Amino acid sequence: MRNFFPLRLAAPIALLLLAACGGSAPTPTTAVTPMNLRAMDTISAQPGDHVTLRVWGEPSFTGDLVVDPDGTIVLPKAGVLRVTGIPGTALRDSVRARIAQFLQQPTVDVVIQRRVVVNGAVQRSGVYFVDAGSTVRDAIADAGGITESGSQNKVAIIRDGAPIPVTDWQHTQDAMTLLRSGDQVLVGRRSWLDLNILSVASLSLVVASFILSVTK
Repeated sequence: MRNFFPLRLAAPIALLLLAACGGSAPTPTTAVTPMNLRAMDTISAQPGDHVTLRVWGEPSFTGDLVVDPDGTIVLPKAGVLRVTGIPGTALRDSVRARIAQFLQQPTVDVVIQRRVVVNGAVQRSGVYFVDAGSTVRDAIADAGGITESGSQNKVAIIRDGAPIPVTDWQHTQDAMTLLRSGDQVLVGRRSWLDLNILSVASLSLVVASFILSVTK
């Protein structure tokens, strides 16, 4: 009976390793539509945001603007306008009222976007402009999803130089996962053991079989 101990020990170890592998394997990330009318009603621009202004039929009043640190934008031909603390729909009305001083019944569209960086184990690292109301899930989807070497359990927002771990980011869209301009979404990589779990399990069985064969 003693000769069979290595094989009897290795098999449960291999099964445990395989189970661990199955629990952390990556799954595809599905892109979602980040901004809806409800978000537009409640979310306002922040310093660093990009505000896309479109005045139909009037290109000289149209532009892509950046919110200054003092919370203002400079409207083409219409001057400085404070935008922080003003929800998206109210901001559109404010912009329309300002431009109406120059044009009759202007048709105005305003889109607020956050500037974020997505780094780490994603398909396409880089800088992304995402709609206000976007979450970690949206940013990762824009970056092509997590790679095979990435870990869904190692996702964090780097904000003002400090990491904020984000749990259950695939399923929740609460205040914790909402993004701000300047945020970095960082996806960590799985451990060496996690990435090589099948090889380790197979090697354990081979070694156990070899020990069994030479001890008969």
